[in-house]
Amino acid sequence: LDAFRNNSHHSRQEGSGRVVRGSSNRLQGALNPNISNQSYQDGSDEIDNDDEIIGGGMVNPNGPRERTLRHMAVIMDGNSGTGKRIYGDGSGGGDEKVGANDILIDLPKNYLRGHYDGGLKLESFIRWCVAFRNERPPSQQLKFLTVYAFSTENYGRSRRELDALHAIFLRFTSVLEEKAEELNLRVNVYSTDGLAGMPENVSDAFKNLVNATSSNTGLILNICAGYGGRMEILNAVKAIATEATEEGWTRERIAGLKEEDFERYLEGGRENRSLPHRHTFLQGSSQAPPPPTPDPVDVVVRTSGECRLSNFLIWQVAYSELFFLKKTWPEVRV
Repeated sequence: LDAFRNNSHHSRQEGSGRVVRGSSNRLQGALNPNISNQSYQDGSDEIDNDDEIIGGGMVNPNGPRERTLRHMAVIMDGNSGTGKRIYGDGSGGGDEKVGANDILIDLPKNYLRGHYDGGLKLESFIRWCVAFRNERPPSQQLKFLTVYAFSTENYGRSRRELDALHAIFLRFTSVLEEKAEELNLRVNVYSTDGLAGMPENVSDAFKNLVNATSSNTGLILNICAGYGGRMEILNAVKAIATEATEEGWTRERIAGLKEEDFERYLEGGRENRSLPHRHTFLQGSSQAPPPPTPDPVDVVVRTSGECRLSNFLIWQVAYSELFFLKKTWPEVRV
């Protein structure tokens, strides 16, 4: 990932997907068309299959253009698999305290610890993104980091796994709230169901985190929790239909809707902030300035070798670069 430091401002021609291997080039080889797929800048020809990246080309209707990494999205996959390899997949020998700095939680001594390790990796990754942002001029700074923390499909997991995830969310929100001022980090939560399936204390923890960070002006962390991309689009359609009915939109106005009009009704969109279906408590206090509408997603990274989006930001990633890493999320090096 440090390759971005040397090559985040780049041009990319329209093209098809390709496979890029090797630990030394990581994402750089996939982003920079001037680097051969089979040669690495450090002179090494060794292929490290653990670092394999499958890069999907960005189809840009306007042809080549200069691009700056402003918005990165991450699907943090493979926590359970890592946990099984390290801690085993059995019931374990009961719970134990994990954590630091007086923020301790009880977790089983089994694969569920992989989710905790994934949370630690996210904390490290946020610090990397903040450092990456701060070392660049304002016009080239990373502005948004969007992470897929919990999908609506995840509600179907076992009660024991959900309990572990809830405990990890509580710890993670506490740690972020404690570190947010130092990092100048602002947090927003996108949820297409308002976290309806989570305990009240978890929802409150997310709300408190959003409130506590609302005045920060640095990197914006969008946490997708209780989120589904199809539902986001469906919610937007329902909102437009409701508004059109209540305000008596004409046929001409409906026919004249453009993509940028529709985007305002998606999560984070300007129109969405005051709509009845929007779970506004996730945006924090009414006195806090609303978060800015995210820029289009430039890069999507998914770990653990799965080459799919899994209902993540279906609308927003239409022209994004897609990178699928074989490493699981806890194994990513930052």
